[in-house]
Amino acid sequence: MPDTFPQNDLSLAHDLMDVASEIALRYFGDNNAVTKKPDGTPVSEADLAIESTLLNILKQERPNDAVFSEERGSVGKGHRRWIIDPIDGTRNFIAGNRSWGTHIALETDEILLGIISRPLFPRRWWATLGGGAFVSSSNSREDGESISVSSKLKLADSRVSLWPPTFTSTIKDLQNKSHWIDPNFESILNVAEGSLEACIDATGKAWDLAPYVRIVEEAGGAFSDLSGNRSIDQGGCFSNGQIHEELIRAISS
Repeated sequence: MPDTFPQNDLSLAHDLMDVASEIALRYFGDNNAVTKKPDGTPVSEADLAIESTLLNILKQERPNDAVFSEERGSVGKGHRRWIIDPIDGTRNFIAGNRSWGTHIALETDEILLGIISRPLFPRRWWATLGGGAFVSSSNSREDGESISVSSKLKLADSRVSLWPPTFTSTIKDLQNKSHWIDPNFESILNVAEGSLEACIDATGKAWDLAPYVRIVEEAGGAFSDLSGNRSIDQGGCFSNGQIHEELIRAISS
């Protein structure tokens, strides 16, 4: 684990996000072509354009790094791996809603950085290992303000959301032990900012979860998968840290 984070990687991540936001906004509201992937989820022209552009930039700027992206899968080999979701919330993007954005993370043995955009809010969140978590109200690297999780100590006093909402019926016990809050697309970011104590993403994949892990943990919170282990491959639990063990026990029950 590095003692200091290489700031040039953070600068590059912001550059990638600037490019992704510019492309996305150029497509947003147009009738860009949409196709269905084998799993039935949609992918738009904007997804593919952003992914292709970011991969080309990384090939130039970090030729020895690997990339793992939602649409292209694994590209290249290397100890360092960039994880990219060109548009997280493609359905919202296609429908003309504002809750969508790009997810970017960099990992080695640990997730070194995470950065998330919501261009139409406009807001951008980022964090680096040991460097704290920040949010900008202008979808840029400027005017970043530090964020932190809440200090609630007990699950019974906590506000908890589950994503997607269709999974709610599977964990009635957890609902009875906490203040259940209807989820939204920014619920995990709400944990990092302290307006929720926990959010469970029951279906998230690596490209969804990776940047959240660094942002929530640098804000003082905790992450694990649904079993309490540290995997980002399928589903995750994000909390303020204080209630995390109690949260995992409630899910397990």
